[in-house]
Amino acid sequence: MNRSPSACRSWLLRHAGGLALGVSCAGLAGCLATNPPAPAPRWFDPRPAAAALSPACRVAFRVTAAPHLGREFAVRTGERELAFDGLHQWLDTPRDVVEQAVARAFGPPEPGAPSVELHVVAFEIDRTATPRARVRLLWRKAGESVQELRAEAAAASLQPGDCAAAMALALAQLLGELAKKV
Repeated sequence: MNRSPSACRSWLLRHAGGLALGVSCAGLAGCLATNPPAPAPRWFDPRPAAAALSPACRVAFRVTAAPHLGREFAVRTGERELAFDGLHQWLDTPRDVVEQAVARAFGPPEPGAPSVELHVVAFEIDRTATPRARVRLLWRKAGESVQELRAEAAAASLQPGDCAAAMALALAQLLGELAKKV
């Protein structure tokens, strides 16, 4: 079949959008296929390596945490801004980290021991100035009013390993303060 130049031009104009889209999609697929894969999340353990603070604790601890505190690093980026870093995560949730650190530091409670409630309010890396690990707990002995404990430790850098080491130090300081109060 022999077509005139105007008929060919008309056919090309009608189908040019589809041809351009096909070429663009093929080109885009080629670009996406050549990008390196996203880095895998890295996991860090912030538990302090300190020995037990006392052979047996005269209280039983019950630990809870703010619902927004998960495994991802909570990073304070401003006075009222907190971001979550999914590429850097704790081995356990902050609630579990604090619960395990308390159990390791104080040992099992004595039978019939009164309870102490601990609530993890902050477990974050503050990078608004000098990088710091910051932990904040609310605690209360049975029948007493709520008190606050805060601890922080400077990180050598914003590298996740340095932040995890600072978090372990802050948590150890917090356990030492808690030992003085219970």
